[in-house]
Amino acid sequence: MWGYVMKPMIVFLIMSGLVSVLVHPNASACSCEFPGSPLQELQNSSAVFFGKIIEIRLDSATHELRLQVEVFGYWKGIASSPVTIYTAINEAACGYPFVADSSYLIYAEYYADALHASFCSRTIELSRAAYDIAQLGPPMPLGIREENVAPATYLLSQNYPNPFNPVTTIRFEVPASGFVSLKVFNLLGEEIVTVVSEQLYPGTYTRQWNADKVASGVYYYRLSTRQQESGQADIFSETKKLILLK
Repeated sequence: MWGYVMKPMIVFLIMSGLVSVLVHPNASACSCEFPGSPLQELQNSSAVFFGKIIEIRLDSATHELRLQVEVFGYWKGIASSPVTIYTAINEAACGYPFVADSSYLIYAEYYADALHASFCSRTIELSRAAYDIAQLGPPMPLGIREENVAPATYLLSQNYPNPFNPVTTIRFEVPASGFVSLKVFNLLGEEIVTVVSEQLYPGTYTRQWNADKVASGVYYYRLSTRQQESGQADIFSETKKLILLK
């Protein structure tokens, strides 16, 4: 798939030198930002992924589009499919108009507990996105496990970025099937949020915590696993510190 899409586009962009080809011809008619470099957009975005739109609905209250996207791969922030994304991009005059059953490369942000594509420059027709994809590198295939080989031991990695504001990513590994819990606590030991509470297979996982509605400070996140959801002692438990700095 990528060999067919990427190579002709890369050659065209190198010969023409027109990075602006990624911007919709009518983008100047809307109040949105022009894109930076793909790596800069990746750094500034909460989620970067590509996928096919399987449903489009207009929210009559917010006048935003509510999209259901079947995700094929991602570089940042996406670990499930389909995902819901909100956007004001609903006309050809502002960004690429969404079409059901068509695929797009999407740079998005988390705010108000939802995923949004705020700027028309951040949503690109997949057929015109080869420049971005080439710069970003191969996407991570969507799935529960990020690696085909099961980890040898349990592992809870340090969250990144840290300090963070307001979204951070937590990576962990489980070598055996079991019930996994990932929770965040304050300094008093009070539970703030449950990030993961489900049965998982052996593999490497990443999950995000959006602390948009939580005050700045030091928090702790704890990973614990057991064979079943209740009635048994933890097989593994580890706690690490994270810092929210607004």
